Amino acid sequence: MVDVVKAAQIAAYFLWKNFGQMPSWKLMLLMYFAEREFLLQHGERLTGGCMAAMRHGPVLLEIYDFIEFPGRNPGWSIWISGQANGKLSSPKIEDVDPQKPLEVFDDLSRAEVQILEAVFARYERLTHWESGDLMLMKKYAPEWDAPKGSTSPLSLRFILMSHGKNEQEANGIIRHIQEMDLVRDSLRALF
Repeated sequence: MVDVVKAAQIAAYFLWKNFGQMPSWKLMLLMYFAEREFLLQHGERLTGGCMAAMRHGPVLLEIYDFIEFPGRNPGWSIWISGQANGKLSSPKIEDVDPQKPLEVFDDLSRAEVQILEAVFARYERLTHWESGDLMLMKKYAPEWDAPKGSTSPLSLRFILMSHGKNEQEANGIIRHIQEMDLVRDSLRALF
């Protein structure tokens, strides 16, 4: 299950890094890359979003829905504003002190911000044309293939192994994630 507040704060963080606004397609890609990098480096999910392949690249399905159907989730809408000219913005970033961004993005850890910084630095210049180039997309996301239909799920195992993890490492990470999901579900049931 996706952590909506964390996902919204990650989106707002990327918007803040990009001077307050960004095309929705780029934000969706950055969020996917951040989720994937956190998985690869820490063996855990960042937002818990469902990773999937769509025609023009990989996405987190819930983030796609939040962006395409604004206002349906208040936890997202507090942080992210609609699409003026195809661009998203965040009303919360006006309060960000560049020296202390975690005061505003208080659901993010330092380790998470390090991943966001690295992803932004690597992909900030990605253009719309490049994102539509299937050969370039395979370079950025070797786990991605254009689906036959509108979407195709990307398995964690396939993602991990596409980026150099062996089967034993991938199985250990997946087992850990499943255990953490059970703990989170149990805690949610208590509250």
